[in-house]
Amino acid sequence: MGAGGALPDDLQRAAEICKSDLVSEMIKDGKEFTKLEGFIGARYAALAGENEVVCRTIERHHFPRSATGELPGDRYSEVLSVADRLDNIAGCWLAGFVPTGAKDPYALRRHVLAVLRILLGADLRVDLEAALNQALKGVAGFSEKKDLAETGKEVAEFAKTRLGGYLADNLKSNPEVVRAVLPARWRDAVDALAWVEALDGYREQADFQLLATGFKRCRNILKGGILPVEGLPDCKKRWLDGGVGAQGEAFAGLPEALEQELLTKVAGVVPDLVSAEKSRDYHKVFAILSGLGPAIDAFFDGVRVNAEEKDLKLLRHAFLREIHGLFAQYADFAAVAAGDQ
Repeated sequence: MGAGGALPDDLQRAAEICKSDLVSEMIKDGKEFTKLEGFIGARYAALAGENEVVCRTIERHHFPRSATGELPGDRYSEVLSVADRLDNIAGCWLAGFVPTGAKDPYALRRHVLAVLRILLGADLRVDLEAALNQALKGVAGFSEKKDLAETGKEVAEFAKTRLGGYLADNLKSNPEVVRAVLPARWRDAVDALAWVEALDGYREQADFQLLATGFKRCRNILKGGILPVEGLPDCKKRWLDGGVGAQGEAFAGLPEALEQELLTKVAGVVPDLVSAEKSRDYHKVFAILSGLGPAIDAFFDGVRVNAEEKDLKLLRHAFLREIHGLFAQYADFAAVAAGDQ
């Protein structure tokens, strides 16, 4: 079941007929046996000659049936359950059945929670944003008036919020750490949890707090003039090339020894950061970043960022923008910085 590959025959067959029991006399029109949905479908499929795998997938793709209910338990049922719920979320959202306050008539919050439980329980690595956008495209014809891009952002924010709540409330992750990690790392729930667990082990360390405070000071000085999220990957590429500004600003022109020292140290660790991230050694990522804490602290203690000379001020702002952009790819460290800066 590689990305973009053909579905296994049994999974394809289960997906084709998994809702057939909705038109049966046993289930349709809100009769008293609606709770048998899936169970009775599997029995009908077996009587029609479908094999055991298809029947089991039809039944168990409805799992979990409650917020704490049993998970599907096998890969085909997990995949079909996630796909079915993403389709439900996308279709309801496009139809205008968006949860508001306590109102959630189509249980979209429960569907997202079920998806998260399945992904985390089965260690399934899925890009939720991409999957939701694909689901929206699949039902886009039912609501031509909706802007798919804008709707995708709304649904993505809905899923990200649910993930944050699940990590903090159900898995008892530190809420500040969750808030720090999710802006950059929410799309893969399994990966997000790994980042949260790694960051939680560093947030109390002195060097890391110097880093987090420096990150917050960068943001405060730039006053909103930070790199956009979509520009962060290019920021990393610029650091791999030694570090220059987004507009080609040459940081070799920074006059103070402390800023040149910080430039050298940040550019020097980026290859190791990329390697550690690629190998999913997230503890090493935060160890490397923490090692920059003292240099960042020394920079802010010894360098006047808002220099009187306009060109120098702009150059230093560009420098801080690139430092902030690099770090923002890993977490919003301001969320775990101690005190006010």
